[in-house]
Amino acid sequence: MVDQKYPQAIGISQMLRNVAALENFKWDILLNHFDESSFFTSDYPVAIEETKDWRILNRIVPLAPNLAVRIRPNLNIDRKNADFSFANLAAGLSI
Repeated sequence: MVDQKYPQAIGISQMLRNVAALENFKWDILLNHFDESSFFTSDYPVAIEETKDWRILNRIVPLAPNLAVRIRPNLNIDRKNADFSFANLAAGLSI
């Protein structure tokens, strides 16, 4: 017999690893000064951006018509062992 909480525990541990990885990626704040070409916001606003490395896709999340966040994944982050020190968070933020 399988404990009913087992799938929940697996899901929570996966979410924690994802949060730790996202927090340690580099984030850019994007400001749009062009009113005639605002960032598109909707129910599903996340866009992807190609990079020089075919394995990496940046995520761009519009927060407002003139403000967005670009999340730049880092393949060097250990995704199996969650690091909650968030040492790269402040260093990775740029405007």
